[in-house]
Amino acid sequence: MRRTFVMAVATVLAVAAPSRASLTSSEAEQVRRGVATASDLPRVRALIARPDLSSDEAAAAVAAGLTTTPIDAAHVAFLQDLVFADAATASRPVLAVAALRGMLARADAVIGQHGLDLDRAPAALAELTRVYAWVEQVARASPASNVPESTRAACARVVTDHLARNATALSPQAAVGAQVARARAQIAIALLDLMPDVPTRRIDAADGLALTGSRRAFLVERGVLALDAGGPDAHVATLRVLLDRLPALGDGLEAIVVGGDAATLTARSGILVMPDAPGGNAAPAVLWGSDVRSPSGDGWTVAAARGLATAAVSRALARSDALRAQVDRDGGGNEVAATTAMLLIDGPLAVEVAAARLLGGARESAARLADAIGALAVLAPAAPAAAGMAFSVGPATKGPATTQMTRVVTGVTGAATTFRLESHTWLFDHDDSGAVTGMRRDGLPVTKAMLVAAKP
Repeated sequence: MRRTFVMAVATVLAVAAPSRASLTSSEAEQVRRGVATASDLPRVRALIARPDLSSDEAAAAVAAGLTTTPIDAAHVAFLQDLVFADAATASRPVLAVAALRGMLARADAVIGQHGLDLDRAPAALAELTRVYAWVEQVARASPASNVPESTRAACARVVTDHLARNATALSPQAAVGAQVARARAQIAIALLDLMPDVPTRRIDAADGLALTGSRRAFLVERGVLALDAGGPDAHVATLRVLLDRLPALGDGLEAIVVGGDAATLTARSGILVMPDAPGGNAAPAVLWGSDVRSPSGDGWTVAAARGLATAAVSRALARSDALRAQVDRDGGGNEVAATTAMLLIDGPLAVEVAAARLLGGARESAARLADAIGALAVLAPAAPAAAGMAFSVGPATKGPATTQMTRVVTGVTGAATTFRLESHTWLFDHDDSGAVTGMRRDGLPVTKAMLVAAKP
């Protein structure tokens, strides 16, 4: 009786439990060869998506074909079709994880082959760039395309493990060469994009990237990845202070990449690519010029301010046709962005520099100041018309900005006509064409005696 009962239970369990099987040697070879040669796509997809295969078995089958196969454009296209073609919709959750694991197995192999010379291996870096761009394609896929949160979470775990295995090259905090930094930026962005949209998303991403200090705080508190070549933590703290002076610039921004390639980086939200920082303490003089006193600082602060200012002016001009036309008349966006960077670093000094140069006959300096203030006003929070607009400017770069430009009023051109700064009210004089001809402080024409900060 007991034996009969046991046999009956075993029979029920055998019927109830899904049967599992592995690929035969022949089937595994078909997948390996198809993936390695980017061919026989329908057969490869059918074998990988078999419901009786575990996730590990499906991934191992893809990895066998990719680990020793360089990822070129043909293989990227093959894997794109494998996962995202219409015929793959039903099995996409399985295919996405398997293909992503195979791609990162190849990335493991590439990094392992080059050790400490990765920065001097352009072909390897180009291959990593293609791999990580493909991972981002998975990260950007929507649930509507049958890439559910569970699949995204599984892919995020795979990327986290890949980053941990290769931390000396891929950790955003590890000091590396500029070329490696460009390649690894995309996989950091992909991890953030893969994280499920839950309250702990930023913390989970920071943990997955092993971030600490200012980089961790920047991501957790501001939702922005700071990606560079692993420079000093203080650089990221400065970047955060400068960005806080441009709160509108943070809307929809998920990463700031220093020295990145805007043509190759993608994300679910916005990316701001900034140039590499020039070295040395002479960099502030390059921005401010040699005819006036420049504030203390370094190349990083100047580069960060210029990068943020360029993005801010571009966004402001996209919102105001009138201001764009005025900026074009005053020398163009690059010149106005330089003045905007000066305001972000040290607002009072930037104003006095423009006034001093105006007294010396350089009207364009004052005109660009009016344009720069107008651009910052476009991005400032809305305020009652009678109060004028207000926003923060420098000088502090080590802590919260304490200097406020208030009561900013702009004219029909979008450029500023008047503003208040450090207890003084400033006004721009214009001729009939709208060109700036003079500046007044507290109702009086500006004189050199007023401009203590701008004296050499």
